Amino acid sequence: MAFQSRRADDRGKRLFRPFSAIGLLLAMVVGLGGCSSTLTEGPTGSIPVGTQEQTAAPLGYPAVHDMPPARSDVVLTKDELKKAQAEMNAARDAQAKRVSDADKAQ
Repeated sequence: MAFQSRRADDRGKRLFRPFSAIGLLLAMVVGLGGCSSTLTEGPTGSIPVGTQEQTAAPLGYPAVHDMPPARSDVVLTKDELKKAQAEMNAARDAQAKRVSDADKAQ
């Protein structure tokens, strides 16, 4: 009996071999289809259809060594700096008071 069941298994494997070969071939075709390039679709074979044409003159290099003009602003004086710091501290304190008042109201 064991001999007959082995023959039945061999027959199933023999029937499956052509299908596995076809499946492998199909997987290769689908997988390699993704490697195709769209650059060969154009009339010249190198540029895709619908792309813009290049400009006649090549673009120049960016101006990397051009320096911006000197600033016309001057540094704050000590009095202006103290005034600006006092304004910022007053704004900070007013905001903190509003937040604490809102927390107390809840």
